[in-house]
Amino acid sequence: MASSKAAHTLCFSLSLLYLSAQTALLAQTRPQPESMAGRQPSQSAPAQMILPSAREVANKIVVVPDEPPSDWPSERLVALAVCYKNMGSPERAKKSLRLAIKNDKSGKAKKQAQMMLDSELPRYTISDEAVFLSNKAFDHYCRKEYASAIRAAKQCIAKYPNYESPLDTLSVIYLKQRKPLLARETSKKALAINPKCSNAWLSLGNSYLMEHDYKNARAAAEKSLKCYPNNMNTKEMIAFLNAKHL
Repeated sequence: MASSKAAHTLCFSLSLLYLSAQTALLAQTRPQPESMAGRQPSQSAPAQMILPSAREVANKIVVVPDEPPSDWPSERLVALAVCYKNMGSPERAKKSLRLAIKNDKSGKAKKQAQMMLDSELPRYTISDEAVFLSNKAFDHYCRKEYASAIRAAKQCIAKYPNYESPLDTLSVIYLKQRKPLLARETSKKALAINPKCSNAWLSLGNSYLMEHDYKNARAAAEKSLKCYPNNMNTKEMIAFLNAKHL
């Protein structure tokens, strides 16, 4: 019991530090619009929901509970959801966010929690094995082991067809390989599962941008930003299109 408790004893600051590291890694590896070769985006689209209140909580060492406490304030529950997400527990993250929405009194946390639920977490209930397989595919991708990444992603997709994350990873790989048609087809499959997945809209936009279809690239990017207004990669794409008057 002691070792189990120790495994769940984390500092929010360490968790958020880990989040920043993961964000930087994804920012470096995510395909960028063709105009941005050599540029490093400041942060990635999906995992950066760090609220000011979460930063305040991050200064305190707390035990991350096995389940989100129902009596916690909304801001703290959102911060806890970020920890669960980084620990590879999207279902507990969802539970924490739903409690945050229920407990919210001001309305501010509710809006942020709902956005995270819609655009950053799986739409449907996902098993631990599905998360493991999806993360395995992404890990191969980050190591530039593209063949292994594609195999792992396809394995996850075949076994868990209602899980959008491996589809988005596969789309990113196809973009990296400069295969816009395959990337587009895969992004559309992810969006069929979750129409509010910001990263899937971004990948779709990148597939159009790669073919110089600027009208559709902009339309997809704007939908990405609507789903998740803090998606920095999407903001950079739109800034590029604006700068080129496209």
